[in-house]
Amino acid sequence: MASELRVNTLKDASGNNSIATSFVAGGSAKFHCSYESGGSTGGAGALQSGDLNVASVTDNGTGNFSPQFTNNFSSATYTVVGNFEIGQDSGAMRNAMTRSRATSNTKFLNYDQNGNLTESVMNYNMLAGFGDLA
Repeated sequence: MASELRVNTLKDASGNNSIATSFVAGGSAKFHCSYESGGSTGGAGALQSGDLNVASVTDNGTGNFSPQFTNNFSSATYTVVGNFEIGQDSGAMRNAMTRSRATSNTKFLNYDQNGNLTESVMNYNMLAGFGDLA
């Protein structure tokens, strides 16, 4: 038999700093992952440890990947934030962006300073998504 705890407000141990549980649930990341898109040799990458609600990552081609969610979002209007860090590269300016969102996954793209998709050795991509799960 499963247990259920219903709470409207959370407070710290001293009874101060109260916050509604709806705020906590609504403002928490519903997925996050760290993905090594370049691999140690610049090939296909791998999920790193500590991911939440990500079953796998699909490699869609150079600099283009899609985390596949374990639990889908209720709609494709959730917010995705991300960053990528170059582990072994010339240090050139890079940027990353979310291209599209579906309830079951999102697409993430890595660009070099010239606007070309890139997958250098050891690109670490960090993503998080906020919204309602189905």
